[in-house]
Amino acid sequence: MFTLPTGSRHRAVRRAAAPAFSTDNLRSSFPAVVDIVGQLVQVLLAARGAAVDVDAALRRESLDVIGKVGFGTDFGATRSLTETGGICAIFDLLQDSIAEGMARASNPFREKMWWTKSVRDGLATCQRFQEFMRGVVRDVQARGPPADGDMSLAALLMKATDPETGESLLDEDGLIAEFSMLMIAGVDTTSHTLAFFLYLVSQHPVVEARITEELAGRGLLSVAGSSQPRTLELNDTHELPYLSAALKESMRLMPTAGEGTFRVSDQDVQLGDLTIPAGTFIWAMFLNTFTAPELWDRPDEFLPDRWLDPEAEYVPVKEGLKGSAAGTQNGGAGRVRRFYPFSQGQRGCVGRGLAAMNYTAAAAVLLGTFHFRLADDMGGPEGVRAKEWGNLTLQVAGGVRMHCEPRGTSNAQ
Repeated sequence: MFTLPTGSRHRAVRRAAAPAFSTDNLRSSFPAVVDIVGQLVQVLLAARGAAVDVDAALRRESLDVIGKVGFGTDFGATRSLTETGGICAIFDLLQDSIAEGMARASNPFREKMWWTKSVRDGLATCQRFQEFMRGVVRDVQARGPPADGDMSLAALLMKATDPETGESLLDEDGLIAEFSMLMIAGVDTTSHTLAFFLYLVSQHPVVEARITEELAGRGLLSVAGSSQPRTLELNDTHELPYLSAALKESMRLMPTAGEGTFRVSDQDVQLGDLTIPAGTFIWAMFLNTFTAPELWDRPDEFLPDRWLDPEAEYVPVKEGLKGSAAGTQNGGAGRVRRFYPFSQGQRGCVGRGLAAMNYTAAAAVLLGTFHFRLADDMGGPEGVRAKEWGNLTLQVAGGVRMHCEPRGTSNAQ
């Protein structure tokens, strides 16, 4: 699914894993997501309005969701912020391993430079992470053969078989690789998406007011002098169109996977007037497409209203053009997408449903509970932009520090 090359084995693993992200299975997982988001609320309340790196806190929340929903394992990364001072072995190992992976990506000879202390330390970190994940896999295996109704990702990957031979597709090392890549691919992308969303909303009071009005209309806003908002339900996440629009707009303007995807053409490809020879390395940058003035009106502005148009994901139809250049209405086969934050095709993100459920639920609960204000030491929007960098995902160096002011207090809006 994550580590196999495109082919029959990859397709078999992907098909086997798909039920984990079905609508029914995500519905059954939703209470666990809400519980973990509730743990994060308690962490932010404990800060008593002091500046918090919300990006780091959201990484822990995303890790816990993947652990619970994907593996049936409680990593306790979020809870550890109030119980153990933030000490959580898997969280630290994951972050350090990602950093080492990026260091190797920028220097293909790095892992051979064993005489360098940083290289030896990085190798040791990756080995500890691998052994931790081996323990996770063995814990799952120790539960016995998965039950027929167990639709967790761990169970489905364990049951995956080769359609031609009937043998297991993934041995222990294969399961370790898939479990690890799910965490690496899912934690930072979801957490940075939420951190950028909270930052952008904090800079646009009118947008925040419209979101809170929408939340209040469903009883999901904490207001002074009234009872606490009711518990978020899955149906709520489908009935918050403006919140969803603001999330999409933040993913367009600050896409965590903005560097896009890479492919090598295996045959000559004709793209309009351009011929791409076989063997060409192709780099499709999402950020370029998502902010191209040829494709978007006022592309550099945060305008959630654009997403209230059901056709917003597609290149607008041009009058006087024919065929694929013009497209067809209602997302027909001829339409060209201009927005695809989870990529597309057979290598598109298989976990997009879980990610969307998590970031929508977290956004609703957090904005229903807190008013977020960018910390002065971030240097305003200019400071945030100056600290943006690509480290596997788009993020802000040093994190996104914000004051989380409980709604209904004198300081909150």
